[in-house]
Amino acid sequence: MATRAWPPFLKMQIFTLLNMAFTQRHMRDVVHGDVNLCNYVSLELIKKCTDGPKGPQGPPGPQGVTGELTKVEWFENWRQCAWRSGNGADYGEIGSCTITKQKSDSALYVTYGANMRVYGCSGCCKRWYITFNGAECSPIPIDGVVYQTNTNNMNLHRHRNIGGYCMNIAAGSVVVRAMVGDCSGHGNYDADSGWNSASRIIVREVPKSPYD
Repeated sequence: MATRAWPPFLKMQIFTLLNMAFTQRHMRDVVHGDVNLCNYVSLELIKKCTDGPKGPQGPPGPQGVTGELTKVEWFENWRQCAWRSGNGADYGEIGSCTITKQKSDSALYVTYGANMRVYGCSGCCKRWYITFNGAECSPIPIDGVVYQTNTNNMNLHRHRNIGGYCMNIAAGSVVVRAMVGDCSGHGNYDADSGWNSASRIIVREVPKSPYD
């Protein structure tokens, strides 16, 4: 005997009737305390389990710790001045870069990168350093030295970087200069800056350090 397939609409009606009977039966069991209704997976049952009466408002919680208001201002104010020419000066300015400082309580970060060399000497030294409107950073300068010994006939060209932060500079126009001069305790020797390569001064205004 062939099996007769049920029409789809009839299957849906049968499923609906069975689900209603299942729900009514177990709701009756819950009323009599015979079964936990929430153990049965049914959208209607879950809704009935969760939609209970609204409880009273709880007491207010304790007051939190008062925080500190910190205002952080982020601004971009920087400049790069680059050139490609050698400078054989033993004293004085190698290059400069002017920036307009926006805030009186900010700091300036400066880096000077170039080829620096001392020639024709032994136990000799030259100093490269940064000035701001003609004065070095105080109390600690931004500088670097090149010292060498047993190199009378050596012409050693090396790229070097000098950099650091400087505070206590007033707002307004600031001329940043890369300078060369003598090391402490040494006399004059043959210095050279920027041989066969680019040199640059980068100046960036930054917020005051939170550790100062």
